[in-house]
Amino acid sequence: MQKSWSHRMYSGVVVCSFFLLLTGFAIAAIGTPDKEISKSERRYYAQMPEWSLANVMDGSYMRDMEDYLLDQFVGRDSFRIAKTEIETSFFGKKDANNYVKVDDILFELDYDWSKKQVSKTAEEFAKLQKLHFSDVQVYYAVIPDKSSFLSEEEYPVGNGGFILTQLKEHLKEASYIDLYPYLSLQDYYKTDLHWKQESILDVAEVLLSQMRGTEWNRDNYTETLITSEFFGAYAGAAAYQTTPDELYGLTSEVIENAVVYDFESNKETSVYAPEKIDGTDAYDYYLWGARALLTMENPLCENGKKLLLFRDSFGSSIAPLLLEGYEEITLVDLRYMKADYLPQLLELSEYHDVLFLYSENILRNSGSLKF
Repeated sequence: MQKSWSHRMYSGVVVCSFFLLLTGFAIAAIGTPDKEISKSERRYYAQMPEWSLANVMDGSYMRDMEDYLLDQFVGRDSFRIAKTEIETSFFGKKDANNYVKVDDILFELDYDWSKKQVSKTAEEFAKLQKLHFSDVQVYYAVIPDKSSFLSEEEYPVGNGGFILTQLKEHLKEASYIDLYPYLSLQDYYKTDLHWKQESILDVAEVLLSQMRGTEWNRDNYTETLITSEFFGAYAGAAAYQTTPDELYGLTSEVIENAVVYDFESNKETSVYAPEKIDGTDAYDYYLWGARALLTMENPLCENGKKLLLFRDSFGSSIAPLLLEGYEEITLVDLRYMKADYLPQLLELSEYHDVLFLYSENILRNSGSLKF
């Protein structure tokens, strides 16, 4: 009898606790305003779908409602982080969807990169040089991935020099600029794949020195804190407990006077985009984020030199620092436009220097580049 009463009491407590938990979540959901942007996942949340008979009949309303409820779930970020931390800390899981956290720094482990894509990209760079730039000076440089600074024994994600070997084999008529000695793990954000603009002054200096022989004075630059709540691409993808990065911007008289022309919008704008800070990716502060084709003009330079920069997203933060050496820099992102279109949009014979500047991250997985 006593056992039966205790069992009923226990069951009642469980049922009541579960009911209170559901009620609490329901009340919290009702009382919590819908969020528009996820800073950690760097995307827009799904919003309450608009009801209509047509949406209900074709099933889109229920699909959209499911996305909405998943995105606006109270404590979503906390649950995602708790799942990752429990799996890696207590159940021996080495990574979270190929991401690891070492000393509060997030890394992506790319074990499946393609040697075939690396070789093809090196070949395509060489074709571009032969077709359009045989009479100008062509340079190339590789930006090391954050994971290359991890222990190779524990995390064998390095390329063993394969990327550089392929580039040197195919770009024999171009000049290689070695950036590896000028970069360390501390030059990258903890929660993102990119380098910090304030940490790449040495990189800008060596690039300008070898391409232009330009004397470069870092005292010309002023460092400003843009945001102390920068959650990079790895923060949302990995869902580890981590602290945000600080994002700084470097400015100078040259940068403040520079004029940027966006070929997509056919508009002139500034080098930096403060309005992007509160968007899905604060790194878009540098040169407005993903853009297929941009031109930066430096009215304070009169050396008549122009640079054509083939780049990925890393180029957004370093290109402004190269303006001191050129009257004009044009940035081409082959992820968003085909190289075949260049002769239609640009007078390629006007460029004095050409630089292929790509990260290992893109070169190892270069299928997105359009040749």
